[in-house]
Amino acid sequence: MYPNLKMEIWLSGIRQNRLARELSLDETVLSKVINGYRQPSPRLRALLAQYFDKNEAWLFQVESTPATRKPDKTNAAGNSHIADKQLQRLGRE
Repeated sequence: MYPNLKMEIWLSGIRQNRLARELSLDETVLSKVINGYRQPSPRLRALLAQYFDKNEAWLFQVESTPATRKPDKTNAAGNSHIADKQLQRLGRE
């Protein structure tokens, strides 16, 4: 995820769908880039840096390692399946 990019979008008050339209981008592609599920192309990096008038390297700085890990899948109660399995194992021992 690119927290600086997310912050700039939030500070600007623009919605992702409008930003995508203004930059002639697919909304899904932009969303995936913003949320770290897709690497931005060099063209997209330059385009967004220019739009927000920010340094490209800063705008696309990645979060530190622990925060970039994908979260565990959660059940309806919000508990991770891994934690549930560990608790089940502890109950059996």
